[in-house]
Amino acid sequence: MDHPFIEEHNIPYLYLLGKLPAEEQEHFEEHFIVCPECLNRLEMTEGFIDSLKTIAREDILRPQAYVQAGILAWIARLSRKRQAMLLSITILLLVSLPAALFVAEMKRVRGELDQAKIAYVDRQRQFEEQRQTVQKLEKELQETRLKSAEQRQRLETELERERQERTRLADGTNRPGRLHAIATVFSLINTRSADPTQPSAKNEIVISRSSQFIVLSPEFDPDPDIQTYRGAITTDDNRLIWRGDKLRLNLKGTIELGFSARLFRPSGYLFTLEGFTKQGNYIHISKYPFTVTIK
Repeated sequence: MDHPFIEEHNIPYLYLLGKLPAEEQEHFEEHFIVCPECLNRLEMTEGFIDSLKTIAREDILRPQAYVQAGILAWIARLSRKRQAMLLSITILLLVSLPAALFVAEMKRVRGELDQAKIAYVDRQRQFEEQRQTVQKLEKELQETRLKSAEQRQRLETELERERQERTRLADGTNRPGRLHAIATVFSLINTRSADPTQPSAKNEIVISRSSQFIVLSPEFDPDPDIQTYRGAITTDDNRLIWRGDKLRLNLKGTIELGFSARLFRPSGYLFTLEGFTKQGNYIHISKYPFTVTIK
């Protein structure tokens, strides 16, 4: 920052008024510390500004003094009775004004306190509603968990019973000799009608009420190309009640399947047999419609 720039922009005056940007103020301070000319100019400008401030203060105080003197002169011209009355009114104002301000402040504080109480009651109500909602949700969640646990336990029990039943059935299938001693064997014959327009005759199976197991043995001609078999039993309304796969021929060249007698009800059924070939696909073997009678 050089002298032409300082003169052109009146930097000392702006500096004393505090209107210089921070960066220019720092540059000017670094300059006038080592520059007697700028330092002298700065002192002169500061003195001029102080003089202006003094004149301005006197101008402000002069009307106030005139007003005060006028008021005192007016009071002096009043009679003593009016001066006493004026003094009483003044004292009353001085006493009542703080009281009025105090009352107004009390009203404001009371209003704020009432609003705070209303807000507190409203928040308490909201909190209580939220607490009741949380308790209700927790209760519903607990009931749902309890029902889910009961349903899971019931389902596990049913699955275990079904697994045990299948194990017994599989054990009876794999051990026909033992199953024959406690079960009645029923052969399922593929009874096709000679007339294609007539439905096939049904095998009739009569199960004793005391029977626990029965054996179904479908009759068919074994095919050397068949590796394993699979079968299914459905009701007349196409409801599946049993399905088995990887069935193999026994030593007699037949398939014997053991079932619990409780699996069947007096109704019509259809046994379907398929074979898995060496080519890796299933082919239809035969269908065996049969009816069950309980005696």
